Amino acid sequence: MAEIQRKGGHADAISADLGTPEGAALLAKQVRSIVGDRLDVLVLNAGISKSARIADYTVENLDSLFATNVRGPFFLVPAFPSSVQRHTDRERRDGP
Repeated sequence: MAEIQRKGGHADAISADLGTPEGAALLAKQVRSIVGDRLDVLVLNAGISKSARIADYTVENLDSLFATNVRGPFFLVPAFPSSVQRHTDRERRDGP
C-alpha cells in the first residue's frame, strides 16, 4: 500500500472474516465507507491451502479451507447487491 500511495495512488487495507455472513456484511460496509456505492470490480481472490497428505488433514483444516475458499465468495457477492445488479443489468442490455 505504501508504494501505491507513494506513487500517487489510493489504497486501503480492510480485514474481515469472510467465512461468515456477518464478516462479509462488515467488509461491504467498510468498502462503502471508502468508495461509496460505486463498485466497478469485485475480485474474489482470497484462498488458502494446506500442503499435506489427505490422511494428515483434520476436520478443522477442512473447515478452515472451506470457509475461506467457498463460503467467503458465497457470502461476499450478495453483500454488494446494488453493484452486482448494475453490472448484471448492463450485461443483459449490452451483452457479455
